[in-house]
Amino acid sequence: MYTLSGNNFILSIDEKGKLCSLVNTRTGGEYVKIPDAMWRLIYSEGSRAERTIYGENQDVIVLQEENSLTLCYDRLKSDDRVLDVTLKICFRAKGEGICVTTFMENRSDVQLIEWQLTPVAGAQKIREGQDDYLVWPHTLGHRVKNPAFVRLSMNSGFRPYEMPEQNHTDLNVLYPGLGSMQWIDWYNEREGLYIGSHDTTHQTVCLRAERNMRQNTLRLGVIKYPFCDPGETWESAPVVIILHEGDWHTGADIYRRWLISTGWKKPEIPSWAAEFQGWLRVIMKPHHGEVNWDYSQIPMLFDEAQKAGINTLFLLGWEKGGFARMWPDYELADDMGGREMLQKGIDYVHSKGGRVLLFLSYYLIDHQSDFYRFQGGDRCTLRTIWNEELPFSETYCGEGTYRKICNPPMPMYAACPSVPEWQQKMLDVTKYCMDLGADGVLYDLGGRNANFCYAKDHPHKKPSHSHCGKEDKYAQLRQLVKSYGQDKITSMEYMVDIYAQHMDFIHSSPRTAYDGTAFCQLYRYTFPENVLTNRNMAMDETNYRENINYSFIMGFAFDLSIFRCLGLPGEIPDYISYMKEAIALRRKHGDYMIRGRFVDTVGYTVSSQFVRCAGYRREDGCLGVACWNTASDAVEFTLCTEEGKRKTVVLEPNSVGFCELA
Repeated sequence: MYTLSGNNFILSIDEKGKLCSLVNTRTGGEYVKIPDAMWRLIYSEGSRAERTIYGENQDVIVLQEENSLTLCYDRLKSDDRVLDVTLKICFRAKGEGICVTTFMENRSDVQLIEWQLTPVAGAQKIREGQDDYLVWPHTLGHRVKNPAFVRLSMNSGFRPYEMPEQNHTDLNVLYPGLGSMQWIDWYNEREGLYIGSHDTTHQTVCLRAERNMRQNTLRLGVIKYPFCDPGETWESAPVVIILHEGDWHTGADIYRRWLISTGWKKPEIPSWAAEFQGWLRVIMKPHHGEVNWDYSQIPMLFDEAQKAGINTLFLLGWEKGGFARMWPDYELADDMGGREMLQKGIDYVHSKGGRVLLFLSYYLIDHQSDFYRFQGGDRCTLRTIWNEELPFSETYCGEGTYRKICNPPMPMYAACPSVPEWQQKMLDVTKYCMDLGADGVLYDLGGRNANFCYAKDHPHKKPSHSHCGKEDKYAQLRQLVKSYGQDKITSMEYMVDIYAQHMDFIHSSPRTAYDGTAFCQLYRYTFPENVLTNRNMAMDETNYRENINYSFIMGFAFDLSIFRCLGLPGEIPDYISYMKEAIALRRKHGDYMIRGRFVDTVGYTVSSQFVRCAGYRREDGCLGVACWNTASDAVEFTLCTEEGKRKTVVLEPNSVGFCELA
């Protein structure tokens, strides 16, 4: 047995290279139930698209030094052959945690594609008899209760027999993409375990949680994609494990400190965007080409928004091709009134103190667009492992069925952000929007998945490097927009931490945000400076009080996307009336809820299980709490700070309030 000790942990590995024990010495928690291997390596050979090298089947030498353990493999066994590959996995005690790095030298005749490192393995429960949770950065966040005992892949979008569920069921999410951050935390109320991919390269990584179906044990870690060719070496960025006291908030603090140490900076947001309470999102010309509103009706649309207490218009389908067609040919439409009419509408909004944002897609290219056919766009599309372009297919329909039901979805194709011609096109269309007088642009699907690109003529070195430069490209776009004035803004759909530093606010995706698994506070707490919308929670009056109450406590701006973005506020009067009350309450406590910092449940307790709360700290450190009574009856409850300040509050059923605890 080999051991590695630090300030708060003892890690033990046996002579076969399996993790045998991981103890939090401050709490006494033992996280390993059954010794287990910590890695797999995937390569391709001939007709075998996936051949797996299993860590448990190897001959290993463990080197022990004062502050490290290194697993050394001179050759790797793979079924009926031995690969001439050197592999070293180093576990190093560093500060409060363990830093795990990998080195491989490939002298074989195959490409080493995928490295699955799960340095926490054989785990089941943090404490017997207590619930534990895994928080997961899928979009704003998800939470899984007792993850060693549930089907982790239930929401993956894949059928069970598409994945190796005869062996294990998995949670996987790609970063930077639908994975908004590159860390996870497994915890209970008392203690937890942080795993972070401290990788500054922005190469595609996959966060991994894997449940053994027979043993009900977990493997937790990170998948990296070296694509290590014969004759090459590869060294990984570190995966960091920290055993901590406290719940997931401790893990969030660890990750935020690390990202700031890499040079991440919170965006400097103009005051109107920082205090942004929502927009009216409308599609002027839908997918099927019928004009719903033309440019002459922009003043009317804005007047309707202002009546609802919203001061911003977000225009989709403003371009000639209509919404979700002909992208990225963003040109004004003569049948909607032309340039002069659009600018006249924007001028009207500005005269009333309002703002107008225009929609662009940073992700999609239509084969029918001039850009694709005549301007080099065919070189910009992302190529999959099948040597096909990656489709993003959808059809929006009107009253007809023949396009939607009797045909497959209309495809557009993903752009590879590494291609200079694509970035230049984005700069050009951004300039086009700003020259029209817009107050900013939103980049649709801007944080979409970092899919591999196998195009041989693109600048990226490996398929997994296709998104490495995307953050810099957003910085360029932001610089262009800010050249029109510091009050102009950039925005994007989907949140990714490294991209969000270049955005003034983000069109986020809470959706069913108050159900049992969505955990939006994960991102909100880690990066509270980002202004987020309550995406798709303001489409009609279904569950409108719950939608508004949840949006209120979480600090989300309101995305009025009424009836598929084809309706007006007057069509949902109950929603609008209650939303205005919520906005007024938020503004009343704006020093906390708008200009303060979201702290979730840190620093106080609440006495009722029916009351959901979110804390906000003013700049002077004073604490206030937004509260939502989810019960069907009035509830009296007490808030108590860590310093002992107490306040008793009564809330009516399904209503919200705010309590200052200063």
